[in-house]
Amino acid sequence: MNSLAPVLLAVLWFSTTSCRCQPNLGKPEDARLTVTPLTLVLPDAYVGHQTSGQVTVDNLGGQAITIDVNASAPFVSDVSSITIGKGESVDLSVSVTPANAGMISGTLTLGSLTVAISAQGLAIPECVNTNVCADAQFNTAAAQCVSTVKSDGTACDDSCVTGHCHSGTCEGQFKTCDDADACTIDACSIAAGCSHAARVCPAAMDACHVASCDAVNGCGISEADDGTLCGPDDCRSSDVDVCLRGQCVTRPRAGRCVNTWVPATLYGRYQHSMAYDAARQRVVLYGGKPGPGSQFLSDTWEWNGSVWALRTPAVSPPVLSFPVMAWDARRHRTVLFGGRHVWEWDGVTWLEKVPVGTVPLNGPFNAMTYDSLRERVLLTSSSGTLATWEWDGTSWTQRTTTRVLSIGSQPSLGYDTARHRAVLVGSGSGAAPSVTWEWDGTDWSRKADAPFAVDSSAIAFDDVRQRIVLVNDSTWEWDGVAWTEWRLTNPPLGDRVPMAFDSARHQMVMFGGWLSQLSATRSYDSTHWYDLAPANEGGLNIAEMIYDTSHGRVTGLLGSNSWTWNGGAQWTATPVPATSVPPRLQTSVVYDSNRQRIVLFGGLQDTSAQGR
Repeated sequence: MNSLAPVLLAVLWFSTTSCRCQPNLGKPEDARLTVTPLTLVLPDAYVGHQTSGQVTVDNLGGQAITIDVNASAPFVSDVSSITIGKGESVDLSVSVTPANAGMISGTLTLGSLTVAISAQGLAIPECVNTNVCADAQFNTAAAQCVSTVKSDGTACDDSCVTGHCHSGTCEGQFKTCDDADACTIDACSIAAGCSHAARVCPAAMDACHVASCDAVNGCGISEADDGTLCGPDDCRSSDVDVCLRGQCVTRPRAGRCVNTWVPATLYGRYQHSMAYDAARQRVVLYGGKPGPGSQFLSDTWEWNGSVWALRTPAVSPPVLSFPVMAWDARRHRTVLFGGRHVWEWDGVTWLEKVPVGTVPLNGPFNAMTYDSLRERVLLTSSSGTLATWEWDGTSWTQRTTTRVLSIGSQPSLGYDTARHRAVLVGSGSGAAPSVTWEWDGTDWSRKADAPFAVDSSAIAFDDVRQRIVLVNDSTWEWDGVAWTEWRLTNPPLGDRVPMAFDSARHQMVMFGGWLSQLSATRSYDSTHWYDLAPANEGGLNIAEMIYDTSHGRVTGLLGSNSWTWNGGAQWTATPVPATSVPPRLQTSVVYDSNRQRIVLFGGLQDTSAQGR
């Protein structure tokens, strides 16, 4: 045997008896982590109060793992790291204390996982304390204001009492609210302090007395002004019932109705004034001119939705040049201004008002409307530079404005009751023929330029469509931002005529026209203009009138046309015959009852009527 054999055998034996090797099991499995939820929204919390939420981390398989936990400021995690074994779950909390009201957003990082976190900070409500003997604080836990009564004997002073607290009530000397005016009811409330409501006096029992109130003696009854109408008046009687020293007496009529013609229909005119009486649901019309070169009128008419009716009050304004009118909703009066005079229509008679203090200048460039928010009649008066005035029923107040408005022609003024803005359209210059201004009760602000020329354009607010409507050669609407033109069929006739919105019947009412124009009562519904009453020839241009006994009607000759009167409501144009009388003036007409013919003789040719 080789001498090395024993050695090799020994080595082999050692190797087989001392080896303890493990089998190869492969690479350990990595941890598989999930987090719930992926977006964490914490409950709302008041400023300075903590709110918190929870997330859950699961190890779905693999070896145990330790991960870092980080929350972005101002959020805070309750741990900085977690160790999670295979198949285990770990819950951790995230919190935040809002420093300000509003949304707070951040991120929670869990090793390689991220969670979006957010919370809403709520402002702590301010508790309104109306009791000077208690302190009110907001209880965040109860989410409500909690009142704590002050100790008895604590000095107190509220709107009505000065003294000391007792069982949560301020007791002591009551403050007097007496304003030394018997026409007010004095009261005191902790919230508002002293108040003085106007005393409502009982109404008078007859037309010749009115309720009154004296600051010293209180409510009473006083006599109505002498001449106040106390009975019906249709202007057909020589006598009229009027008040005299508090008694209703019959007296011979003195004034406008004696030996005068009383028109049965409203004839054409322009430069008149109109307003809607919301209390009596009537459109009121005053004055105007029948045509160029004619004198201003001083008559009063009312539209009831069907016909115009002449009103003949015992007292009426004189002839007023360029009158303007507005309905005072607070005082239930139609206010008329012209010739530096103020008159008010109450539905029965006109009352002249004598303003206290300065009076606005009168002129052709006045415009008037009613500011329903501030309860004032608004007047703009212009002789180049616009002045702004307000009427409260007693006096005029000129308003100081930062803007100086230069108006070169008659402006149009209306009031947007939806937006509480007075809208004025005046002449512009250059590329802007007209400029739109709005009055907010304090100052004028310039709005969009108007793409049309304005000169005494009719303007009114449509309560139904909530738009300012302006009519010149076309129909325009203003919505507070821009003007929109409506190219409508059957456009309104006449120019320099007013209009008013009848809120009871939901219709815009326009009346006007003169000379060759038909004088019509028209309405607008945003689609077209249509006639509310038959059109009549404008002005007092009927040359001759005669009664046709065979047909039982009045026939009038106007230019080359003949018109018939139905005796009740309107004139109607008769069909034009094949042979007509040429237009003429200063003719003589008589009715031949035997031949049942109207005979006309002579006259001068009326060239102004040609082509009608």
